[in-house]
Amino acid sequence: AGERCDPDTLHWAEERLKKMGVVVLTNAFVKEVGEDFIVLKDGTKHGCALTIWAAGLKSAAQDIFDKEFLDNKGFIAVDTALSIPKYPYVFAVGDNARIYTLGQPLGPYMLAEAAYDGAKVVAKNIIKTLNGEHELKVFHFKSKGSLIPIGDGFAVAEVFGFLRFKGFFAWVLRRCVYLIYIYDWRDKARVAFEWFLGFFGTRDTGDNGF
Repeated sequence: AGERCDPDTLHWAEERLKKMGVVVLTNAFVKEVGEDFIVLKDGTKHGCALTIWAAGLKSAAQDIFDKEFLDNKGFIAVDTALSIPKYPYVFAVGDNARIYTLGQPLGPYMLAEAAYDGAKVVAKNIIKTLNGEHELKVFHFKSKGSLIPIGDGFAVAEVFGFLRFKGFFAWVLRRCVYLIYIYDWRDKARVAFEWFLGFFGTRDTGDNGF
């Protein structure tokens, strides 16, 4: 999200994390990881009880598809209709697909929003293909914004590229948008009810039947 967000939005997020007791280090490269410490590239050592590495990306397509379907990064190479050029009846969408236009790659767009929009385009193109139509719908992705929750009751938001705000309203908006994108109304009701219960207790990370 950092590459897409405005500097002010990133500052709001960092300040909120610091208030929560999170130590934020930017442009800090890890050189060594020990049992109870990490060492940065500049030699600074930080003690830690648990180290979690959450960086980098590998396309799952590498383990499933033959190389003829993949580009040099291991993503499924598709055209702007999200179909594989050699096999126009095969479509790919989401993190595993990289769109090529005029030989140049676009994406992949590592966002649920992009996968959701892409899936709608693929659904329409499948119908067009079944009906014998050759002019397929082209996928154009433009993000509507970012809604980033940071703890309970707080979020930072960028909407349509120019609206930026933070706090409880941004948090509520993020949850409303989340519910809108859930397909089944029963799942919407179940998630909303679980959120409602969350106001009266701490978060349960175990299996609570939801």
